[in-house]
Amino acid sequence: MNKLVELWEANKHKQGYIKVYVKPDYTPYDCGFQFIEKRIRKSTFKPFGESSTYTYALVHFLWQATNTQYKMAIPYEIIRCPELEN
Repeated sequence: MNKLVELWEANKHKQGYIKVYVKPDYTPYDCGFQFIEKRIRKSTFKPFGESSTYTYALVHFLWQATNTQYKMAIPYEIIRCPELEN
């Protein structure tokens, strides 16, 4: 979660999304986080809750071993929630 927050905070003023490469055991690769700067259709990302500020971190998870992917729109309030960091 800390890497998501750090990457989103550094790039939230840009258009794009975070791409996360995931191992077969569902943990992210250490170097598997990257921000992809490009125009995208936000509607392709499934909401993971509703944001009261209408601000979302767009995250694209990729499991290379199984060729599975999932696009998630995480409400900004959730990624900034201190309870999740513990």
